[in-house]
Amino acid sequence: MRATRVRHLPRGVRLSGPPLHPPADLHPGMDASVEPTAARIAEVSDLAKREGITTIFYETAVSPAVSQAIARDAGLRTDVLDPLEAKPTDTTRGADYLGVMRANLQSLRTANGCR
Repeated sequence: MRATRVRHLPRGVRLSGPPLHPPADLHPGMDASVEPTAARIAEVSDLAKREGITTIFYETAVSPAVSQAIARDAGLRTDVLDPLEAKPTDTTRGADYLGVMRANLQSLRTANGCR
């Protein structure tokens, strides 16, 4: 497995395993408010299969429909990550900042087979 550097992690943190692609890498030009074409979903699906991606993540504030369509086509799982674009409430995946970050960490651990 190759080590992969990822944005938004402290400098020097290295992960082993399949690459983590920011959304812009997986689907440049895609807008969450616009339905992608079947061809575009197939293209992203092929990329996910080629790169060994196991999980498609979507944000809490965005409809999971596109992520679920890609995951279904590629035989992948989906999970949610909360970018905390709004103040956490009791209905979010954690009642405060640390709770939400712990939930995000658990989602990433599960997707990447970590302890």
